[in-house]
Amino acid sequence: MHRYRSIRPIIWIRLCSIFYLLSLLYSFALLGFTFYAVLHHTHEIMMQLLYGIGIYVALWILYVWTSSLSKCPLCRSGPMSTKRCAKHRNARKIFGSYRLTVALSVLFLNRFRCPYCGESTRLQVKEKTWE
Repeated sequence: MHRYRSIRPIIWIRLCSIFYLLSLLYSFALLGFTFYAVLHHTHEIMMQLLYGIGIYVALWILYVWTSSLSKCPLCRSGPMSTKRCAKHRNARKIFGSYRLTVALSVLFLNRFRCPYCGESTRLQVKEKTWE
């Protein structure tokens, strides 16, 4: 099982996972609020909907920014970024998403399996050995 050399990439991948899950949950809430806003169609509700869309865009920008900074320690690809690369044969999906699998395992199991190289990584700093 691989580990990181410093704490910084661990912080980036955790932040990326949080922003991804928040944006996913927020998109479902925003979809429901959009139906509510269409049914009631008042100026105040439409303004709240626009603010909600702005918050969603900000969350998505934060996710994209942090996903570009989070890397697998072995293959150096971004396990939370979308690529058109072939996935490893052992890569797993949750609800059809590789990123959701990585995000949930980062937050709840403190480890993840890279969907591109297939290697498992523990979110710990590697101990320095002096030889």
